[in-house]
Amino acid sequence: MASKSTSLVLILLFGLWALETNGGTIKDASMYKRFKEYMVKYGKMYKDPVEKNIRYKIFKETVESVETLQEKHKPL
Repeated sequence: MASKSTSLVLILLFGLWALETNGGTIKDASMYKRFKEYMVKYGKMYKDPVEKNIRYKIFKETVESVETLQEKHKPL
């Protein structure tokens, strides 16, 4: 029984980790790392994982928009 319980806990933990890292590419993991650094730098705390995920999506969209604009307006 303990073996099944341990396995279930490990599966659940891995699933949560996959959700937290957005379960995506290295680029997504890099962006999530930037988000966590932003949270630390500015003392951001969110009430639950749902709000944190919403804030992460906003952060990601904003960073991508800024980087796109910077690329378009690079000095020649």
